[in-house]
Amino acid sequence: MSEQYNPKNPDAFKQVELPEPAPPELNIVALAPGLSTIKEGDFQSKNFKPGRRGYRFREDGDFDLNGGVIKIGGTLITVTDIRKLQDAINIVSARGGGTVALAPGTYIATQNITIPSGVTLDMNGAIIDFDGGAFQVLIEGTNPYSVGTLSVNYASGAVTGVGTVWTADMVGSSILIGDYWYEITARTSDTAITISPAFMAPNVTGATYVIATTVDDVAIINGTLQNASGTLLKHRYVNGITIDGMLFADSGQGIDADDSSGSNLRNSMVDNCTVGITYNNIPYSVIENTGTINITGGTGMDLNGLANSSISIIGVQAITGVGIKFTNCFNLGFINFSIIECSSHAIEFVSGNRDSDVISGYIDTCVDGIKLTATSDSINITELSFLNYSGYGINIAAASCDNNVVGFVYYGGGGLGTINNAGTNTKIQGDDTAYDATTWNGNLGTPTKNA
Repeated sequence: MSEQYNPKNPDAFKQVELPEPAPPELNIVALAPGLSTIKEGDFQSKNFKPGRRGYRFREDGDFDLNGGVIKIGGTLITVTDIRKLQDAINIVSARGGGTVALAPGTYIATQNITIPSGVTLDMNGAIIDFDGGAFQVLIEGTNPYSVGTLSVNYASGAVTGVGTVWTADMVGSSILIGDYWYEITARTSDTAITISPAFMAPNVTGATYVIATTVDDVAIINGTLQNASGTLLKHRYVNGITIDGMLFADSGQGIDADDSSGSNLRNSMVDNCTVGITYNNIPYSVIENTGTINITGGTGMDLNGLANSSISIIGVQAITGVGIKFTNCFNLGFINFSIIECSSHAIEFVSGNRDSDVISGYIDTCVDGIKLTATSDSINITELSFLNYSGYGINIAAASCDNNVVGFVYYGGGGLGTINNAGTNTKIQGDDTAYDATTWNGNLGTPTKNA
């Protein structure tokens, strides 16, 4: 609003509307050199060619990015030369983390590729071929120590060791107790340390542990590793790893994982290796939409010390050996799987297993469909189909296997019989005809069922 002078009445003023000043024209090129406008409200890079290169922001909110990569936060480096890959990984880690993107193609690697904390290797469909050499992708922490045992109570930060020699140098390192890595914040003696946060599980006594400087929050995604004389991907002393969209092929072993927590293996396959996947002390993890095929000299998946974890949508086929083997595993959910053509058992619970579910699966052409060899307790086996087994559909082979449950199972014939129950207090549910001892052909125990 403005006041206007009236000459007929100099003492009176009239308020009139003045137009708003026009905004200055926005000079996008001046604000961001290298950009050029294409029409009002849009701007683009000078090298923009639709579907080919450059980028364009449109006033309707769309963003054309012909390079195919958007990175917001962190560091992004794109590599087209395998000889520069490790340098790029190291630079990204030194800058606090980010992504190294490998341009699509096939690369011959003649050395290990090491991934440190905070780095994602996005292979963008590329193939890394180790050319028959003893090389691998290696993700491994340092300074491990695991002598003796320990005790710690729920919600406490005080840890007591037996047979340990904990040193001041360990302060700041991490300690894997149960499912999680905790930071060591203080050391008062060879057998006394303090951790943070406070212990998040029920009291433990005489527990094993691992101390290490861990590799944290890493990922390898969207590619193929192949043709190594040994293991293609090795990770150890890792706190948080994602393996997604990967193929591991034509090598001694696909994946070897040890002493890590928070491992997420998804949407991946191991094909034509001597050994498939080996886990040892990998709690609080996920294996999902993943499989092994054409394993020629070992186990498809050998899982030892997998706890408080889930395994789902699994395919295992053409295994010279056991399809999936569990040892010292507990609190597992194993659901929705297919295991076909194993020269030994489809699934074997070897020993030290407890409190796990095996649900909704299909097993065809193996020796025993599921075998509980020794001290595997409270395993719930239900909603499964067993076909063409040469041993038993289910073989509970030892009296030391306690309180297991079998229910709603379809047996498709062959072998020594549907079920062998030598276990203690086994609960069997389902079709009454399945409990006839003559039908079982070799039942070693008296079945029971819930009322």
